[in-house]
Amino acid sequence: MQAGGMAVQAWLQLAAMCEKLECPEVAAQGLIRATVEHPRVASVHAALAGVLCGLGRTDEASDAVQQALALTPAPDAKLWALKASIDDDAGRLVDALQALDAALAISPDDAKLVHNRALVHHKLGFHGQSLQGYQRALELGADSPEVHYNLGNVLQHLGRLEDAAGAYRAAIARSGEHLLAHGDLLRLLWRSGDGQPDADLRSAIARYPRAVQLRTVLAEFLLRAGRHEQSAEQYAAVLRIEDSASHHNGLGRCFLKMDQAALALRHLRLAVAMEPDQPAWHLGLAAALLAGGDAQAALESATRALHLRPMDQYALALRARASIALGGDDPASLHRSRPWVHTVDLGSNLGVGPELAAALRLDLRALHRDRREPVDQSLRLGTQTLGQLFDQHEGSIRALRQSLAQAVDSWVGALPRDAASPFLARAGQGWRFSDSWSSLLREGGNHVDHVHPHGWISGVCYLDVPQACQDPVAQQGWLQFGRCEFDARLGQTEGLTVQPIPGRVVLFPSYLWHGTVPFHTAEERLTVAFDLLPA
Repeated sequence: MQAGGMAVQAWLQLAAMCEKLECPEVAAQGLIRATVEHPRVASVHAALAGVLCGLGRTDEASDAVQQALALTPAPDAKLWALKASIDDDAGRLVDALQALDAALAISPDDAKLVHNRALVHHKLGFHGQSLQGYQRALELGADSPEVHYNLGNVLQHLGRLEDAAGAYRAAIARSGEHLLAHGDLLRLLWRSGDGQPDADLRSAIARYPRAVQLRTVLAEFLLRAGRHEQSAEQYAAVLRIEDSASHHNGLGRCFLKMDQAALALRHLRLAVAMEPDQPAWHLGLAAALLAGGDAQAALESATRALHLRPMDQYALALRARASIALGGDDPASLHRSRPWVHTVDLGSNLGVGPELAAALRLDLRALHRDRREPVDQSLRLGTQTLGQLFDQHEGSIRALRQSLAQAVDSWVGALPRDAASPFLARAGQGWRFSDSWSSLLREGGNHVDHVHPHGWISGVCYLDVPQACQDPVAQQGWLQFGRCEFDARLGQTEGLTVQPIPGRVVLFPSYLWHGTVPFHTAEERLTVAFDLLPA
């Protein structure tokens, strides 16, 4: 001990011990005291910044690392790298990139820094620069699974699908149970039209037969791909290795798709009993109960899920459907939400002018590089773009984003606030784009009925639509609200259809069931869709 407090090294050692014992809050408290006793010591502020970053307290971490940088007399690459990590975690990607540039100015051949800058470039949508960075990191000797995995991600975005598959396989060769690499390779091969997209994953499972997470990835893929019996076999194998709520939930969902209601309910109820505070298990049970016609029990399960996860859009949709089946109403029903289905017609030039509108259609089609739809999305006989569409740097896409933002802002800004409404309770807080993508449907294509569980407001903008959409009787390609997979058992409910017209934008609560009517002409239906959340 020094007079007036502990020595700097003692504080740092105490904090490191607390972190090793998985007590980061205690480490942070100690380091905050250390900064009071030693306010001019950069290493104390730097250590505090690292601990606070790990706790998700990014604003405090940012202040601490700035203080450390100010107290450091010579340029320090590690400090700039720490600042970049904090900025990245806080979503300040431009600041993170600047901090990494500063670190690399000091240590230009640091492979980890080069890799991290490539990762930030990828997040910012600068895929060409990101690719160069990953290649440079490999040249500098960075040969970890993560480098190859991240390289695969950027190659996907650049449309180099075979090279991306090779990069994922390189990551797997270095870490045989790399879940992200296996999962992304599986989905990539599926979208590429590979006849055996799960072959690599099955080979890995043969090497690691007790790797529960690998089997779970395969089981979930098979379930979404419609291979329900094979999925059930994998989930059953997983349960023989590890008895868990998530695996019972998975097997229950398989049995539900196989029309084995009693087995489905047995496993879904086991999941709820094992982890009663997990909202996803209550939602799985609610869906199965609705499919079996037990609306009262479904209502109770959906209500429990909403208690655990307020404003979950899927839970709102299930509760509303159960309420209607029981002869009641619900604030999230189409009947009550119809006033909030809003259309705006921007015109065929989409509010961006004829030249940018023409460029936009070409730019979007260039992003549709896959041969088939994603395995885990609502569209059938079509493709969907990767990542966040509105993070793309093409001028046409940025112009559309601005045009849509203006249309959204004028409507959302006028929404009344009503605490009793699951939709209007969130009004008055501003808004932001949370997800954005483009869909391209071909002949026979459609979107199956679904909701957007993580949104508040969802929207679609039509760019190109088939001629068949002009027929108001057949309504091919039209957007439809109010129908869902439970109607066959519970009976048809109120519906609403909206005609797609080039330049039309439709905004609606994310909890509303919606899908599209298939069209049967040799044309394409090109759209941009997005979700919004309160700011």
